[in-house]
Amino acid sequence: MLSELEWEQAQQRLTVAWHKGDLSVAFAEIDQVLAQGTPGMKGQALVYRGMIRESKGERSSAKEDWVSAISYAPIGSYSRYVAERSLGELCERSDNRDEAARWYRAALVTCAEGDKFSAGLALKPFLRLRGSQLSEEDRKLAITVIEKSWGVVELSGTPDLVNLNEAAEALASKASQF
Repeated sequence: MLSELEWEQAQQRLTVAWHKGDLSVAFAEIDQVLAQGTPGMKGQALVYRGMIRESKGERSSAKEDWVSAISYAPIGSYSRYVAERSLGELCERSDNRDEAARWYRAALVTCAEGDKFSAGLALKPFLRLRGSQLSEEDRKLAITVIEKSWGVVELSGTPDLVNLNEAAEALASKASQF
């Protein structure tokens, strides 16, 4: 089993290798984590591998990695959120709007249930895809995510909970600054 320190070091090595274009080293680090890591570590490693594969144009493999990541990533975790949001983005780029909306919604549920992170990058496309078809349950979920995310990213004032798209835009804009 990998220790937290070994996990942190593996993440550093794989991200450096990825950004240098040395994918064999990045994939070797991921394989080590998949063999020896905790479920949470495995989930995050699969998120990374999906990102690398998508950047190479391997959409089908990326999708498989992100779906697998969800089975490892703890409920409410940021890595689970990233996998779900990434699946939404991938499905949307593939013009599968209904599946994209389902993945974005899953990412919103993960945010609402979980750790302190903002879901603006999932909320904005979810609202755009659902448009006037937003159910009352989804509206309540969106409000929960807006209120939680607003505090996480420390936006001033209070969100406009009548105009959900405006609040989602503010959150997404703040997230894109990082």
